[in-house]
Amino acid sequence: MDLGPLLKSWPYDPENDARVVRGRDGRELLQIRTPVGIEQLEMEGRPDGTRPHEQESVLEYQLQRLAKAKADGREAEFELDPEECAELFGEGTLYYFRYLASFN
Repeated sequence: MDLGPLLKSWPYDPENDARVVRGRDGRELLQIRTPVGIEQLEMEGRPDGTRPHEQESVLEYQLQRLAKAKADGREAEFELDPEECAELFGEGTLYYFRYLASFN
């Protein structure tokens, strides 16, 4: 699909580069106009709309893992490996980008 008409209908303006729209199902979406396109983020839940590990977020998943380790008396053994840390960092970055765009 050619996005040219959509991009032309919302020219890039760094002073006015974010808007909230409603999806077909009524949910709010945050759109950010960049010099080369448009980004779209969910306003509720994870910004990219995914459910990692079948949870609301990677953070929720890791908190559940920690709670289980505590309940099993194995809290001291709970660790995050480098991949899990990277996954949390990536998720945090998504939330941070949405936070920043919300103030435009």
